[in-house]
Amino acid sequence: MCEMLLQADPHLLQWLRDTLGRELEEPDDLEKITQLRAENFHWETSLCPGWVTPAPGDWSLIGALPRLEALEFPNIPDIGMRYSFARRGPTEFCWSGIESYSFLLRCRRLKYLDLSQTNFYEGWYLENLTQLEQLILPPAEFSDFSFLECCRPLTALDVSRTNFQDCRILARLPALKSALLPPKKNLRHYEAVEAITADVQTREPEPEPPGPPPCCLSRRKNPRGENGLYGQIIRADGRRYCGTAITRELVQRLAKDVKEERIHSLTVSADPDLEGVLFTAELRDGWAVLALQDFEEDVCYLPSIPEQGEETAPPRLGGQSPVPKSQAVNDLTLAAECIQCYIRSGKLSSKVKWAREE
Repeated sequence: MCEMLLQADPHLLQWLRDTLGRELEEPDDLEKITQLRAENFHWETSLCPGWVTPAPGDWSLIGALPRLEALEFPNIPDIGMRYSFARRGPTEFCWSGIESYSFLLRCRRLKYLDLSQTNFYEGWYLENLTQLEQLILPPAEFSDFSFLECCRPLTALDVSRTNFQDCRILARLPALKSALLPPKKNLRHYEAVEAITADVQTREPEPEPPGPPPCCLSRRKNPRGENGLYGQIIRADGRRYCGTAITRELVQRLAKDVKEERIHSLTVSADPDLEGVLFTAELRDGWAVLALQDFEEDVCYLPSIPEQGEETAPPRLGGQSPVPKSQAVNDLTLAAECIQCYIRSGKLSSKVKWAREE
């Protein structure tokens, strides 16, 4: 191993210790680890070895495991889990999360990879996994799936919770024995499935319990734009995106930034002049104030969650007006889903109950 000082998230170090069954004594111990399983991951930390600098969010040390063949990620939240670690000094407190999955480019010996519990969506990071035999992808939208063709030894593939569509890719995986795909109505070129011997199944959605109907308030029906989305203008912390610059990949990235609270103010509109109907989101301290404001009807829709009480939420509507927690969301993953729903459809998500405010 290289003598340079390595960096690693303290929780990753704990995962490596628990997998090895003892303390990491020297860099050569990394060569003894052939698999990392979710069952061996615990939200604990202890002293870092002298050859490692604790770096919250840095999981790149996984790419320095030269014999790693199996990698199954645990459920690691984007933000909100605080942990402590000590290294020859007082306890420090930091945020959890994985800042980048680029280390996967160096995991060339992987045969099994389970990303189902992650927020991974950058498929090109898997292009070097030419020995991969089993792959499970998380609920995410990928810009394309051409990276799968680099993983020719794949025997088992699960893309059932992604935006996978083109079944012809399966015919380019000669070793494929089983595949789990999204609902059949979302697939194209399904005839390619009938031409291969693999066992291909689809994950058909289960009936959802009835919830509040989605809202589309304005009398003026704005069509979807050239980008195939309802949102034609997005303003995020001063950055402005318009028209075809708003891609599904951009929406995915913005959702990730919302989950990690790297965005504090966001506005979505189908009107280039930001008039008529605006969907806004203000984020602070793990809370989100979401609002659909219809200036034509002079009404506003806010979440209605009475059990959260009347204490003022940390964010403010429009950055100014206080809002009780009963009209805010304290789940940034849910907030991101509401934002994505509006950008795509121009409707409020049915996962939240909304109340009309005159």
